[in-house]
Amino acid sequence: MKKILSLVLVLIMLTSLVACTGETTTESNETQSASGTTSSASTAIGEAATTDVGTPRAETLVFANSGADANAGQFNPYLANCAYQNSGFVQFIWEPLWEIDQDGESVPILAESMAEPVDDTYTKFEVKLREGVKWSDGVEFTSADVVYTSDLLLNTPDLTYSAVFSSTVKSITAIDEYTILIETVKKTTRLETTLGSAAVYAMFKILPKHIWENVDATTYNNYPMVGTGRYTLADYDENGNYFLFEKREDWDCSACGIIYGEPTPNYILYESFGSEEKRVMAAINNQADILYETTNESYDAILAGNSEVTGWLDSYPYGLSRETSGILFNCASAPLDNTNVRWALTLSLQIDKILLAANGGVTKVCPIAIPPGSKQKEAYVTPMLEWLQNFTLSDGYKPFDNSYAKTIVAALTEQGIEGLTTDEEEMKDVYGIGWWKYDTEEAEKLLLAEGFTRDSDGMWLLPDGTPWQINIIAPNYISDKEKLLYAVADAWKQFGIDAVVQSCDKATYQSNMKKGLYDCCVTWPNLCPSVDITVDIEQWTSSLITPIGEDTLATSYSKAASGRYASETIDAIFQELKGLEPDDTSVVELTTEFLKEIVTNNPFMMVGSQFALTAQMTHYWTGYPDAESVGGIFTWNNASSMIFISDLESTGNQ
Repeated sequence: MKKILSLVLVLIMLTSLVACTGETTTESNETQSASGTTSSASTAIGEAATTDVGTPRAETLVFANSGADANAGQFNPYLANCAYQNSGFVQFIWEPLWEIDQDGESVPILAESMAEPVDDTYTKFEVKLREGVKWSDGVEFTSADVVYTSDLLLNTPDLTYSAVFSSTVKSITAIDEYTILIETVKKTTRLETTLGSAAVYAMFKILPKHIWENVDATTYNNYPMVGTGRYTLADYDENGNYFLFEKREDWDCSACGIIYGEPTPNYILYESFGSEEKRVMAAINNQADILYETTNESYDAILAGNSEVTGWLDSYPYGLSRETSGILFNCASAPLDNTNVRWALTLSLQIDKILLAANGGVTKVCPIAIPPGSKQKEAYVTPMLEWLQNFTLSDGYKPFDNSYAKTIVAALTEQGIEGLTTDEEEMKDVYGIGWWKYDTEEAEKLLLAEGFTRDSDGMWLLPDGTPWQINIIAPNYISDKEKLLYAVADAWKQFGIDAVVQSCDKATYQSNMKKGLYDCCVTWPNLCPSVDITVDIEQWTSSLITPIGEDTLATSYSKAASGRYASETIDAIFQELKGLEPDDTSVVELTTEFLKEIVTNNPFMMVGSQFALTAQMTHYWTGYPDAESVGGIFTWNNASSMIFISDLESTGNQ
């Protein structure tokens, strides 16, 4: 049994012993709220429970955040140092024009319907806004708010989203109080995913004109927050340990309220409980309702300690296969600007051992940069299999290996995991079609051909004779991704490379990524769950690349541009895709060429689609989304949570 599981089980026993004495236990974890008051965690036995911030536990949905937010207090969504938007803000405060549903399809939210092209140039669109929506301060939402936000972004280049927005939108004008005309810079056939959500959340967040026109948008911290969502930000910890949202009394004046009805939780709390062990204990003790992006070890511990837990699946591997994840190389930094060097690093990795060390093998590997869901498998993964098998490196070597699924199932079976399929095709459905070979001889051959040498200790030297050191940044707030990078670094060290891992908090990691202050990092640049991934391909275009040390222009949910891989081929593919309808047959053809470009030149070493392990406790709430109730992809830290919050039901437990 894993170390964390053993620790948790000991804590469970200690907790049980205290409970049996009938005494009241109090755990102090003081934090300073925005209002200046001090709150402390406490759990009382024999009376109605409260949360750590004093709200009735039975009325509060609690998310266990993966770490404190260093930017708490800065809620301006258009400043680089704003609070982490996935901590409830994009889910419950900001409502977009269009959101993406579980099937990867756009649905109107603040918009009444889909955008209507004025003519066949696809440069002018009429959009009807939803009537009856009010800002949380009671002021009516109208076209004036959309026009104001557009003008602000177009005329204020210091705002983070300004450059990307200006490259797409020429102007937004009001036709009447509830109708706008959007004119784009070029032909745009995907306006709903361009100005709405394509996967995680919409970057275009509409601001209340009546407030923002009286402040300096480049310095305003946007507190108190005013949004159109069904909740308001009631309080937050100045140290970033919690954000508390309260349901609006006039929730039916929000767009989601009009569409989906009243959500049951009166409060939503995003709380950082501390270390992963403490997060697990919070779940076991029903202090937290939802832990997303947890590890397989943590999930095992929760299963052992709490019988009221449910996941996406009822059995191993419990999670859903979703976003792509892999190693991004800094292609503007020598020697990683060399394709053969990047391939040598890839072939020096034994992926099954790395993934077993990183997350217990709970990954669906994929050699191409796309989420390997059912739609993508049918459109790209299966059709590209023959190409992958015949693909060769510059020296004629064929790197593809289709044996991964059998290898990992054998390893998991040896560990005692029961109920695993023995059918080879079913194995590949769960664990992927294959990955790249582990071949250190070929890796060495590639490096020697590029002028690398080894010293007397077998350590690699650069072509100029100096020691080769690879600097890796790792996100310490995402446990499985941090573990992946440490496992990769260990493999490279065994191969003779001085690989150094810098463990970073959220703010440091994101800043270093955008500035290119790394050699390798982990990221997830392709998130779109649909066949048309044009919105993701844009993140690879050279127009977003800046010199090392300067922030790239990439949007926050996708960091491909931070790898600084400039490709005329990708630029041309993207420009052609922008002019096509999403269902045009050429979309798949062009996207396939993009995927081949990424494989061939390897700027992003795709690992696969992780199984997002989300533990959902059913002591206070039921009705959580799962594989049976939802037809596509869903994860709580995406903005589509605004839709699914309506499905939760209270158990009545106090």
